[in-house]
Amino acid sequence: MKPRTVLVLAVVVIALGVFIWFVDRDLPSSDERAELAGKLLAVKPDEVTGLTAQWQGRSVRFERRGKEAGAAAAGWWLVEPMSARADSSEVDRLVDSLTGLEKKRTLEDADLQAVGLDSPRGTITLRAGDRQWTLGVGADVPTSSDVLVSLAAGEGSADTYVTTAGFVDQLGRDPGDWRDRDVFPAVQGAVERLTLHTPGETAPVVLERRGDRFWLEQPVADLADADRVDDLLAGLASLRVAKFVDDVSPDGTDGADETEGADLGLLSPRLSIEIALGEAALEETIPGENGAEQEPFRLELGAPAGEPAPAAEVDATDGKAAKTTLYARADGQTFTVTTDLLAQGTVPAGQWRSPAWTGLRSFDIDGVDVEAPDGSFTLKRDGIDWQRDGETLPYGVVNGLLSAVTEARGEVVVGRAADGEPSPEPVTFHVTRKDGDPVTLTLQGEPSADGEGDETGAARLARSSERTVAVRLSGETVQGILDALAAVRDAAPEAPEGASADAAPE
Repeated sequence: MKPRTVLVLAVVVIALGVFIWFVDRDLPSSDERAELAGKLLAVKPDEVTGLTAQWQGRSVRFERRGKEAGAAAAGWWLVEPMSARADSSEVDRLVDSLTGLEKKRTLEDADLQAVGLDSPRGTITLRAGDRQWTLGVGADVPTSSDVLVSLAAGEGSADTYVTTAGFVDQLGRDPGDWRDRDVFPAVQGAVERLTLHTPGETAPVVLERRGDRFWLEQPVADLADADRVDDLLAGLASLRVAKFVDDVSPDGTDGADETEGADLGLLSPRLSIEIALGEAALEETIPGENGAEQEPFRLELGAPAGEPAPAAEVDATDGKAAKTTLYARADGQTFTVTTDLLAQGTVPAGQWRSPAWTGLRSFDIDGVDVEAPDGSFTLKRDGIDWQRDGETLPYGVVNGLLSAVTEARGEVVVGRAADGEPSPEPVTFHVTRKDGDPVTLTLQGEPSADGEGDETGAARLARSSERTVAVRLSGETVQGILDALAAVRDAAPEAPEGASADAAPE
């Protein structure tokens, strides 16, 4: 055979292989085809992109949004008869039931009137891309847990089958009951920015994430109180709808019979929280349509609704405000919630300042140049060890100092006391971070003006180059820092690996 002929045949074989791969790559395997052959619907649950159910005069329609169908982060939205996030777990349960239906028996030339399919009790339409199936629900099969159904694929004619009736119970829900009762649609780690609006305040409180910490951006710029922010985020994440309030009039009153004309307090909310999420979270949890840019998630808290929460829901021992039931609005839905978010979100702006000396964590620190009256030295991270001026120290001793500094908390001081020059002989830590700009921490060398006790037991001011305020640390906290500092300064270096104890430096 001529070489040219061999080359041509090789090209043809390769092209044929590529064609077969391109056509078959999305087709089910042999085992999958065998499994689907016994199913009513030749579709997998994660391929379904839309579902419409008409049941005894009521109709509801869902769409899967977020990523493409089948993505783990995709979610279901209720689009008719109202627009709202759907309870995705419940819609998935219905889809699983429908796609799992098996052909128990096929009825040839069935009398549609006799089997209740001339006027079905309900009709379900499933869509998967450009494929569509319509399932009609007829009569129950006597003395069994089965039901008669008709199934048409696309525009084709319908066939009649006997299948399991378990899915029928799921169709009887009121359309509004398909709504998601989780108010906040994302995880805490997805939150990038929080804006808190309260009536009467000249400027909102704005909190923005920097790395793994939040900082105040308005009305003052400062490190935010991590505990207070964490409590707010936890409150948002745990927020659940107690009751949906429909038929709300444009003037902010409830048109429902039981509270007709009641002022919901949502025309001028007592607290509004705007939440900007990271780009990935927006795509997955609050998807827009046609690539439209998403507005921040907004939660509004209004007037009280009924009695405070039962005592079992309120921890009176931790000093936190009791939870109350309020009218609220988010995602175009009005509802009631039981929460302490109103108390958390309406504190004065100054209380959002962090009482911490620094926003650094021990694991953020790569090195420290220490300047102190009793002697200066340099600490540098060496893998999992720490070195002082080139000599390896016991890890626990260094970690004790880092923890004493990064965990120090006191009282935020603003004004002249915070703006003044550091006192003589301060202790200064020039910190090198693994990521980010260096930070200088200064602990003044003498008690603050209103401190009490002797020099080692009195409160002192502590400053950070990241902040424009000072923190007044208690005498006990100051003493803990000084003791940890002395322990590092006086610690004997560890003996080199393999060296005898007698050879260890003194």
